[in-house]
Amino acid sequence: MKPPQEHDIILEDELTGPGDFGFEVGDGGKALRLNNNKIDPTNIHPAMLWPLYQVGHYGSKKYKKFNYLKGGKPASEYLASARRHFDLLASGEKIDVESGCLHAAHVAWNLLFLAMAEEFGLLGEEDYPPAIDMGKLRELMKEEVEHRNVAKLCERYPNGFSTEASLNRKEDSSGNDT
Repeated sequence: MKPPQEHDIILEDELTGPGDFGFEVGDGGKALRLNNNKIDPTNIHPAMLWPLYQVGHYGSKKYKKFNYLKGGKPASEYLASARRHFDLLASGEKIDVESGCLHAAHVAWNLLFLAMAEEFGLLGEEDYPPAIDMGKLRELMKEEVEHRNVAKLCERYPNGFSTEASLNRKEDSSGNDT
């Protein structure tokens, strides 16, 4: 029998003895624990979860307790909700008027659910927006920056300019061209 992996579930009746895992039980009289690669949930302070509890409580009243576990909604619905709350938060509004909960907690709730739904296959038909070609996006951004720089230069030199003239250009103490 191979040693258990991180996600394996081992039933007691499957074990015949300590040698099943290729090692002897105990080290100086102490039981062995196979926790080396396991996630430690105590790394999240309970106070960090309180705003999420509030959103969950509000949702259980508005819909029904654990309604979100039914799944079947596309990812875009959770992303849109997270985006709406994020945009309101970014505009300076901290508290959601309808729920009384923090917008940041609504963002976290939607993204946390999205992560869980992806992990456990609870999402409906995929409808993410088409993937963005990041190379093309960088090119467009670079062109926009270059365009803006040219526009600024044209404003600064309405009568035109040459590379040589701009290199020899001097400014007086007020920043005006001389």
